[in-house]
Amino acid sequence: MKLKIAQSYEYVGNDYWRWRAWLEGPAEDLDEVESVKWLLHPSFTPSVVVSEDRGSKFALDCSGWGTFLLRAEVLRGPDNVLHLRKMLELNYPEPDAPSAPTRAAPPKPAAKSGPRPPVEPRKLFLSYGAEDRKTALQLRSTLESLGNIVLDDSQIQAGQPWDMAVRNLMSSADATVAFVSSDTPSTFLASEVKSSVQSGKPTLVIASENFGEILGLDAGLQISHARPDDREGIAAALDTLDRAGS
Repeated sequence: MKLKIAQSYEYVGNDYWRWRAWLEGPAEDLDEVESVKWLLHPSFTPSVVVSEDRGSKFALDCSGWGTFLLRAEVLRGPDNVLHLRKMLELNYPEPDAPSAPTRAAPPKPAAKSGPRPPVEPRKLFLSYGAEDRKTALQLRSTLESLGNIVLDDSQIQAGQPWDMAVRNLMSSADATVAFVSSDTPSTFLASEVKSSVQSGKPTLVIASENFGEILGLDAGLQISHARPDDREGIAAALDTLDRAGS
């Protein structure tokens, strides 16, 4: 059976989208489906929606402000359930999207004392929650303007196993930078930070405010406070990351 979750979306403004998800696959496979139980993020009410509408390919119409892992339980008969999942994709319209940063060579060091920038561009894995996607794009632009290569979940191809793809990105990075905008970040971010620390990679948390203790993160982690567009502040934070990794 070659069924998968497909989706479409429409940006309606103010960081909000309307979106639809449905099953895609051969007609003979769709004919075997009796119903689909859609499992949404717990913040949705209701968070479980059942569709028996074969004509719409068991479509789910919804709206929201952030991405999450959408799951579906596809019932094909008694005790015959197919489990599918897809990371919801919600992008800003092209005119409003941050322009792609030019991949220039690392900036020349200023005429002052301090560690020299690396000869080769450093690879950073950028971890962030779905609620911070727009702000994290600003941080990614700042990191790249400082001569870094940034890896994040936007580079995961459709159909790739999500957990494995994230692990591969993290393993190919030289260090991890996590961005949080509150003292209660998502469990996905906390898990990625924990994995980075356990693998021995230099790990930096950039917080938009001074929250003190951040739920789910080790109290011993290095935390810097800087706005995502604060180039000097981010550069200073990366300098401490370099010293920690040396």
